[in-house]
Amino acid sequence: MASNSFLMVHRSWGVTVGNEADHVEQASVLSKIDKALAGTYATRTGKAAAEMHRLMNAETWLTAREAKAGGFADEVLGDLPVAAKFDLGTYAKAPEALRAPVGPIQIQSRLELERLLRDGGLSKAATKKAAIGGYDALLQKDTEDTDPLAVLSLIGRLAKATAEISPFEKELEQWI
Repeated sequence: MASNSFLMVHRSWGVTVGNEADHVEQASVLSKIDKALAGTYATRTGKAAAEMHRLMNAETWLTAREAKAGGFADEVLGDLPVAAKFDLGTYAKAPEALRAPVGPIQIQSRLELERLLRDGGLSKAATKKAAIGGYDALLQKDTEDTDPLAVLSLIGRLAKATAEISPFEKELEQWI
C-alpha cells in the first residue's frame, strides 16, 4: 500500500428498492458478502473470521503501516500522488484528514471537462453542448438530446460533492 493511503474494513452496503421480500433477499445477499469478506480477510491475515467480523462491524480504518502489521498488506511503499479525492464525511469513523471537504475540481481542458460530464451520466450530445455552451446551454428547452433528469442528477451530485455550486432551484423548477 502507498504510505499515504488507508484501508477501510467494513460491512457490505447495498441499496434496495421494492417490497419486503426484496429487502429480505438483499439482506441475505449482504450477509453472504459479509461472510465471504470476513473469510477472505481471515485467510489473508491468519486471524479468526470472528475477529474480522468485529473489525468490519466497527468500520475499521487502517493506515498502510497498520494494514501491513495486521496482515492485510504485504508492503508499504512511498507516498503516491493523489489522483482523485472525494468527501468521506459520510463514513462515521473516517480519519479526520479524509473527512475534509473536497476542493473545487481543476479542469485543464475541454476534453477533460467532457470526460467528467460523461462520467457524471450526461449523454454525448449533452456533454458536448455543456462543454461548449456551459450550464445555460443545457437548460434550453428546445433541445431533445438533453435528459433533464440526468442534468438534475449531475447538478445535485456536483453540488453535494463540492459545496461550491450555488443553488439552481429556480432554473431547475422548469424541468420538474
